[in-house]
Amino acid sequence: TTGAGNFAAGREALRSNTTGVYNFGMGFFALYSNVSGTYNIGIGNSALQNNTTNNNLAIGNNAALNNTIGSVVAIGYEALKANTTGLLNTAIGLNSLWSNTTSSNNTAIGAQALYYSTGQGNTAVGSKALIGNTTGQYNTGIGVNTLFGSTTTQGNTAIGNNALYSNGNTVTGLGAITGGSGYTNGTYTNVTMTTIPNVVASEYPVANITVSGGTVTSVTLVSGGAGIGEVTSLSATAAQIGGTGSGFSVLITSFNPGGNYSTAIGDSAAANQRRGNANIAVGPHVALPDTAAGKQLNIGNVIFGTGTYDGTSMSSTATSDSRVSIGTNTQPASAILTLSSTNKGFLPPRMTGSQAEAIASPAEGLIIYSTDGSGSTITSKGWWGYDGSTWTKFN
Repeated sequence: TTGAGNFAAGREALRSNTTGVYNFGMGFFALYSNVSGTYNIGIGNSALQNNTTNNNLAIGNNAALNNTIGSVVAIGYEALKANTTGLLNTAIGLNSLWSNTTSSNNTAIGAQALYYSTGQGNTAVGSKALIGNTTGQYNTGIGVNTLFGSTTTQGNTAIGNNALYSNGNTVTGLGAITGGSGYTNGTYTNVTMTTIPNVVASEYPVANITVSGGTVTSVTLVSGGAGIGEVTSLSATAAQIGGTGSGFSVLITSFNPGGNYSTAIGDSAAANQRRGNANIAVGPHVALPDTAAGKQLNIGNVIFGTGTYDGTSMSSTATSDSRVSIGTNTQPASAILTLSSTNKGFLPPRMTGSQAEAIASPAEGLIIYSTDGSGSTITSKGWWGYDGSTWTKFN
């Protein structure tokens, strides 16, 4: 080798190096394939074994074993083991980002964080955070088991142990299939799948089903189906089908509809979400009123809402169907704000008459309670409202 500033300790460490400089390889086959790569550190048996590029750090047996591109950090047994051309990935913890091959800009900190992931732009901090993610992108999970069951969803934020745990998680049960009679080989078209947990009848998907050898071998959802039918196919990662069941029924052992653009902050926040989009839950063990619906808000089991923004694009405009309730999780369609209590009342802003009249540019419809009659118009205690031109007392 003509490379300078290299250190190798261990059988076959830096074996192939010729012109690479300032590399550090310690352990059997550490940095074995490196020829001209520079500024790499591989510590552990087979750490960075197949690396040929620059600026990588791998500590742990088989860490970044298959990496062939620069700028990755892998610390822990088999962290980033499968990574080949994924850029700017950081994996710290046993088996973290284990399955990633070509995706970039991921951060996994914690044992088995992002273990199955091949998606990009994900951040997982905590043991088994986002462990089930496969192709989902731009998700953030901070806390043990956050977004545990999420597989292909994107744009979710979960903070707190078990937050959004069931988002896209396994839903086990019998999805009975009507329109047939027995496991006869062939293809069945436009079959309605019923009695699926957390799915209402109006949203049962319609599918084409193939049976071979007496066993259901594939289920493809028909285009244009309602609800879950928005998904066109149940792949192996989305559903496991088989079993026996009665009549023409299929045992769905892993149904993964998922949910996108949701935010959960707090231990087990929104852990019951199954497939709704754009939900917001804040507070420990705060659940969503409807596990399958979207655009829901729950803050501390005190403030509830519907019609939250869907998060699909940048916007600062309020949604037209937003409704908020305090003290109840029911939002009547005709009310933008609902308050509920059996032992408390509504307390508006209280001020003197002169203070009310000093409000700059009062909006039409503004309501206050005057504590005296010290104003020129507001001359008595009570409820007063601004009608756009003057203050008027409520009778």
